[in-house]
Amino acid sequence: MNEFMNDEEPVETVEKMVSTSSSPSLKKKTGFSRKQKTIVVILGIIIIALAGLYYRANFSKKASEKRAQDETVRLVKDVRKIMILPETDVPAVFDIKDPVLLTSQQAFFAGAEKGDKLLVYPQLGKAIVYSPKRKMIVNVGPVTFDQTRPTSGVNPVK
Repeated sequence: MNEFMNDEEPVETVEKMVSTSSSPSLKKKTGFSRKQKTIVVILGIIIIALAGLYYRANFSKKASEKRAQDETVRLVKDVRKIMILPETDVPAVFDIKDPVLLTSQQAFFAGAEKGDKLLVYPQLGKAIVYSPKRKMIVNVGPVTFDQTRPTSGVNPVK
């Protein structure tokens, strides 16, 4: 019984057991291997590059200008089916956002709806209100430029 009464022996035995029981085969594997880390980094770089390309293609200033130009060409083509338009003059295109406000400022916009387009031919001095939804010309009239009074309710196409 004296063997078990000694306080120092069990501590030494436990220390030996703990130090010898941690063999390499029993260690817990944590983390990723070098190959897995490399793959994750490469995938991350590819995702960031694709996101940048997507942004550049859809939201850059150049892409916005291209969309506006394409919309202008499409609108002119649609209006040209209904009336004769000048071949050389390129219109400035505006979205009609608040037709009620515009109608209260100028009777020219009577009959316009939200989403209609205003095509202004500055060299020709002609303005056309076109409704793409209804596929019809709402109004045509001469253009006079008044630089002193800002027009609200009409936004340029971007």
